[in-house]
Amino acid sequence: MLKHLGDQMIPAANRHLSLGQLKEISPLQRVLVAAPRHNDLDYKRFCGKIEHKWVNQNLVNTDDLHNYIATVMNNLPGQWELWSLSATCYSVGGPKRILEHLDLWFDPEKSEWAETCNIINFDFIKDSKIVSYCRTANLKKASKKI
Repeated sequence: MLKHLGDQMIPAANRHLSLGQLKEISPLQRVLVAAPRHNDLDYKRFCGKIEHKWVNQNLVNTDDLHNYIATVMNNLPGQWELWSLSATCYSVGGPKRILEHLDLWFDPEKSEWAETCNIINFDFIKDSKIVSYCRTANLKKASKKI
């Protein structure tokens, strides 16, 4: 990791900086690398493990997922630490395409979910509006800091 991404890695101490602040510091630092703490890892270069929120069920339908996400949004993991939300449904056949639901749930015009999350994990990114919604949410968050 250090050999191939070293100059591009965001130092752990800079993990809370905005993209603008990172650009002022370095033209390269754009990759955040996180891992569980281990004696062999340089804690100055690697961020600690990112808390991952997922429904913790093998089979998950859209109602279960929506209820779980609503619960997480009402009990956020923490304001200052990075955390990730799994927004994926599973059936016996594997992950399900639920883009219509995700686009509805994370639409910044309809909810603050995209703005509230640090990282959103989901399957089948093609044809999803979530990337655009996250960009909009991040621009909104950035404008509040100025």
